[in-house]
Amino acid sequence: MHVNARHGLSPPLGCKDQLTAGAGMSESVIFEAGSVEITRSVARFGKTSYPIANIGSVTIDLPPPPKEVTLFGRIALYFMCFVFVAIGALMIYSGVMWGWALVLLFGAMFFVKPEAPAKEGKLFIRTSSGNEQAFASKDLQLVRNVHDAIQSAIALR
Repeated sequence: MHVNARHGLSPPLGCKDQLTAGAGMSESVIFEAGSVEITRSVARFGKTSYPIANIGSVTIDLPPPPKEVTLFGRIALYFMCFVFVAIGALMIYSGVMWGWALVLLFGAMFFVKPEAPAKEGKLFIRTSSGNEQAFASKDLQLVRNVHDAIQSAIALR
């Protein structure tokens, strides 16, 4: 660690120093993003603060990752697409004028997948009052980063 003229030691890498309002003491900010700020002594989420000393544990609840289509699923998907395109082509060949629409409709149906809405990751803090949801975000990496920062602050206390 390097010596800092203001309080003796520099903060750990990735931290920044700031003066705590009114206290006159220096406090290292471990993590800061938007309305979330984690320091060595306090975790702030907007207007709500949790003293690090009162946090027993911190857990996260992340949605499961999207399921991948298996090889068998892909083969079945392509086979169904081929069947519907073949039926549409036979309809066109036999003189049914709207057969081309069937080809396009069923062919496109298997290649266009609607996007599922993003699910929220949630961060829970256990205090003497019990478990509380302290933070939620659709940015799952942000939830992981806040969790890791609180774990670091707990380790530094």
